[in-house]
Amino acid sequence: MGSDTFGKTVRYLREQNGVSLRKLAKLLEMSPAYLSKLERDLLPPPSEEYICSMADFLETDKDRLLAKAGKVAPDVIQKIVEAPEIASDIRLTTTKHGIK
Repeated sequence: MGSDTFGKTVRYLREQNGVSLRKLAKLLEMSPAYLSKLERDLLPPPSEEYICSMADFLETDKDRLLAKAGKVAPDVIQKIVEAPEIASDIRLTTTKHGIK
């Protein structure tokens, strides 16, 4: 998935899975025009729920696709709220590996 945008990533995964834009849009219960605009990064990424559904249909990791959209799964947020030290651990790990 590299450094591509959310839209480019969705298009790449859709094409890799041999799914037409219209078919994916129908599966996600969204219009083909809306999905096309998402893939071209003309619209911001949809809700976490839609992104997780996309990940399921595109057979990819939900957390990675959510990250491409600049989002975090609600269950991950809840875990951080319940155990705030997780956030510190993440920050320390990323700093140690040179990730900003």
